[in-house]
Amino acid sequence: MIIPLLKVTNLSKSYDNIVGCKNISMSLYPGEVLGIVGESGSGKTTLINCLSGNLEPDRGKIIFNTNNKDCLLYTSDAADEGLGVDLGGRRI
Repeated sequence: MIIPLLKVTNLSKSYDNIVGCKNISMSLYPGEVLGIVGESGSGKTTLINCLSGNLEPDRGKIIFNTNNKDCLLYTSDAADEGLGVDLGGRRI
């Protein structure tokens, strides 16, 4: 059985009364490429920020499988495993 590298379950994030993303669930397996597309304001950036650890979701789980070890984001394990987003040399 192939174990997903990333598993997201019922991820939701709101900003006061504004929904950023709601009940997102997905799995990403080795060798897969995943694109996130949608209209402006549809929650793409909120989702990416939650996946990268830049925002903590209001509810749901984000689990990374690193070195055959499940790592729940927003724990010290995530930092120890070096999880985060690389902006690819973006200059600000």
